[in-house]
Amino acid sequence: MIAIAMLMGLLAALGWGAADYLAGSTAKLIGIRRTAVFTQSMGWLAVTLVLIAMPSLRGKACAASASGWSYGVLAVAFNLAGSMSLLRAFSIGRASLVAPLITTYAAVTACLGLAISGDRLSGFRLAGLVICLIGAPLAAVAPSRQDGLGADGVGYAVLTALCFGVGFWIQGKFSVPAIGATPMLWLFFGIGILVLAPTLALRRDRILPHRNALPLLVLQSLCNLMGYGTFAVGLATGAITVVTVLSTFAAAVTAIFGLVLRRERLSRPQTAGVSAILIGAALLAV
Repeated sequence: MIAIAMLMGLLAALGWGAADYLAGSTAKLIGIRRTAVFTQSMGWLAVTLVLIAMPSLRGKACAASASGWSYGVLAVAFNLAGSMSLLRAFSIGRASLVAPLITTYAAVTACLGLAISGDRLSGFRLAGLVICLIGAPLAAVAPSRQDGLGADGVGYAVLTALCFGVGFWIQGKFSVPAIGATPMLWLFFGIGILVLAPTLALRRDRILPHRNALPLLVLQSLCNLMGYGTFAVGLATGAITVVTVLSTFAAAVTAIFGLVLRRERLSRPQTAGVSAILIGAALLAV
């Protein structure tokens, strides 16, 4: 089961890493809200089809207590806030800087587990947590740049890490054991649509995206669904910490895309901070 959990965590990292890289382009093309509504809608449709095809998954969710669903809604609130903050961070910042900062959500989850749940960390994971906490402020040091993009998106990246860290902890500790991983995804995508779609209507924005943005949006949605789907399968194995920590390697995927395809460059302190965060994430996975 651990091997399956590790594989699912790495596949989630690949899916989320590619989706995060594409998020910057799609958010610039059609805006943050429309991007989120489109990706949430595709995810909800896919998960709904899975639940229809697998009655056993529905049975566990229907038999769950009200408290289990309440924790699910609370986890969704944090994860949805994190998703919106993530889109904003990638739309105004550099992927190679923003992505590693977001990976510190694993440190947030580990701190909550240590302080509240009484979880114990190995020496390697404790070292990884400390290195992540050192690397985060270094990565936020802004170099002097003429394009004005030195540290843009850093604040939103930190907010994303906090929201995801808390949301994943609630999800893994309370909601997934109660209602199941797939219904939790259905709840996440469904609430996202219910919250975000009316904001577009109130602003009189188009809900449907422009045709020239569709290819990127579909690709981002598929990558996002791959990330959430494999993450859910990994959580179902019970190895929640392993899956969550390995999923943080999404930052490496996003950063590589940013460095190679966009030719982004970091200052020396930022390079040191990003490297520290990635090393810390690797130690957290040990």
